[in-house]
Amino acid sequence: MKKFTLLFLIISSPAFSAERPLSCHLEFQASNPWSSYFLAREAVLFDAQKPETMNTLLRSENYSCAISHNLNAPFNLTLNVALFDKEGKRLAYQVLPSPGSDSPYLFELGAPITPQLLTKDGVLRNFDSIRCYCGDTLEKR
Repeated sequence: MKKFTLLFLIISSPAFSAERPLSCHLEFQASNPWSSYFLAREAVLFDAQKPETMNTLLRSENYSCAISHNLNAPFNLTLNVALFDKEGKRLAYQVLPSPGSDSPYLFELGAPITPQLLTKDGVLRNFDSIRCYCGDTLEKR
């Protein structure tokens, strides 16, 4: 009869924290060549114990991104994200799971817009999309 040795490896992880900082951004985006134009940024503290506290509005002169929680959602898709123009017309809408506490989190929502001609880095560019994104693992480009 063969003998087997079982080896258990315990991997320690940081202590669980209900609070999770997220960085949210609102930007214009150009696709040819690719470029982004910063409009607004908001630091959001998501608390898994109190998800109703994650309600944020990023706003520029002509566009906004609303992020809120639906505590009565029938499934785990409780995070509502929507892009609006200055007249309040919804350009895009997305329903997502809430940020967890143990894995990287990132979402992005974009919509086509009337092109905006703006100068970035000394170059005149045509920005034809608006995008909103939030994450805890964003890296500076």
